[in-house]
Amino acid sequence: MEIQQFKRVAIFAHFDKHNIIDDYVITYLTRLREVVDNIIFVSDGDVLLGELKKIEHLILDNICQKHGEYDFGSYKRGFLLLQKKYPEILSQMDELVFVNDSCYSLRGFKEVFALTEKEDFDAWALADDFLDYNSNAKYLQSYFIAYRKGVFRENFFLNFINSIKKLEDKGKIIDDYEKGFSLELVRQNKKVGAIFSCYKVNCFISQNLMNLVCELREILKPFYRKSKIKRILVDSLSLYKFNYIHSSKYYFLIKMGFPVMKRASLLVENFGSQKLLLYWREIFKKLNIDDKEILNHLNRIGANYKKVSKNKIVNLFKFYI
Repeated sequence: MEIQQFKRVAIFAHFDKHNIIDDYVITYLTRLREVVDNIIFVSDGDVLLGELKKIEHLILDNICQKHGEYDFGSYKRGFLLLQKKYPEILSQMDELVFVNDSCYSLRGFKEVFALTEKEDFDAWALADDFLDYNSNAKYLQSYFIAYRKGVFRENFFLNFINSIKKLEDKGKIIDDYEKGFSLELVRQNKKVGAIFSCYKVNCFISQNLMNLVCELREILKPFYRKSKIKRILVDSLSLYKFNYIHSSKYYFLIKMGFPVMKRASLLVENFGSQKLLLYWREIFKKLNIDDKEILNHLNRIGANYKKVSKNKIVNLFKFYI
């Protein structure tokens, strides 16, 4: 499926505590390069020249220097470099894509971008989330978000970019930059949307309920008795105001064609009540998704990732029998 209509540049935000460009990042950039014309790679770290050689064929330019402003600081630096050094490219662009390395790429992006070209969005993201549990208002999640020229050429966007500064509190970063700019887009009367919105996920579950129940039962059957499986199914299939990519809903997202998986979702200390996340490897196998690069990365950084050990399975059977 060819993507030709839009001219795109992506700013890719990178961070690695060892200043390494991991294989999963190279795969991500390779797949991203299939749908964008250029990539500016910005690392919040002092990545060595030998590491950059791994991706020099994939990127237009790079900035590799510790700044401590997280992903939005990298987005800012990438855009300002584009503005200063490549004004002719900026003037011809239709779409600016902000992407960070907090996700693993599961598949290519051609089908997703083909869907977006059918929409008249001024800004779009892969996913949205509720502003808070008591609100029906949503914001665009910034790990993969695109702005069209009706946004990135306007003064309010430049003001936002220039306002980005170092914030120590990650919650404030989300409130001020991720949620804050989504609200600003609405105030500016821009049309925004998510390709895999909470609403679309809910519709997918409702329309495919029986098939999804049967699939999940088959995945869980080797590990649990029927009563436990039923509880996991009820939790997974329930509709609630929750960040779906960090929940058991990720199974349905991937079934719908969602192209990435959040790294944090796989870590033991995160989202512990979402039982289906324990079986991400079994689910990837069922859906023919290769997890080799993911496991290599998690093991390299010493991450305590979600997995079901044989001892745990035995103990679970003892508990439920």
